[in-house]
Amino acid sequence: MAATTKISWADGTVNFWIGCTKVSDACEDCYAVPIAADMGVDWGDDAPRHRTSEQIWRNPLRWNAMHDHGQTHMIERGKSVPVPLWTFGNSLSDFFDNKAPPEWREEAWTKVVRPTPLLRWIFLTKRISNVLKMLPADWNDGRNYRHVGIVASVGNQEEFDRDVPRLVALKSHGVRWVGLSIEPQLGPISIMGCPESRQLDWVINGGESAHLMPPRKYFVAWARLLIQQCRALDVPFFLKQLGSLAFDGERRVYTKHPAGADADEWPADLRVQQWSRLCENEERPVSQPTLL
Repeated sequence: MAATTKISWADGTVNFWIGCTKVSDACEDCYAVPIAADMGVDWGDDAPRHRTSEQIWRNPLRWNAMHDHGQTHMIERGKSVPVPLWTFGNSLSDFFDNKAPPEWREEAWTKVVRPTPLLRWIFLTKRISNVLKMLPADWNDGRNYRHVGIVASVGNQEEFDRDVPRLVALKSHGVRWVGLSIEPQLGPISIMGCPESRQLDWVINGGESAHLMPPRKYFVAWARLLIQQCRALDVPFFLKQLGSLAFDGERRVYTKHPAGADADEWPADLRVQQWSRLCENEERPVSQPTLL
């Protein structure tokens, strides 16, 4: 399993375990299902979650040590690649899945996430209501986890209206920054009617790519509306991809990239890929010695 990733809003991924359950319409053609199947891991409520190897768990400790020593690149699969900074936790599962053994999550928090303050952890979840009760015992109002951000995944206006107030409320419990992933977007979404939208630190957007099922339509007008509204609210916006079935009005948008993820193929006004609002001028934390 590669440490680096093709996900454009992250530098690397770490999967503490693999496996999940579909909980929304956006999960219908989840990219992780065929990847897990290739690894022999089943999906669903009744399927046990598969804990990954100790080497995978130790990767973030290695990256943190590299950053601590000023190392910018590492060798992966015979190639020189940047040492991951933005780290997507559990890209093949949901870190806040209540079917995952809670002791795995606590171990991941305290033995990997907390000791790697030079990484920027991104935990994306469709279970935002679980987050508060699944923060670690040593959370300390977020003081020990200033390098962690929580991103809620929604696909339509109903999910947005339900989850964004819950997401933003996490800030009052010490979550440093929060973001929103509207991918795949399944219908028009306006963020202006929600007073909490101004407190979002990131909005990621994109259409659906084909995996096991035909992709659903994505209209670039949805992205244009979000870009306009994010600018008005001063919220960073990141368009990840147009998906495999994009339309500009009634006109199909064809791209050479199968997921429409090459920004050079997009209309110029859609080429917006801003990073999360995060303090860059604070004092650099010093990590504790780590046994590699």
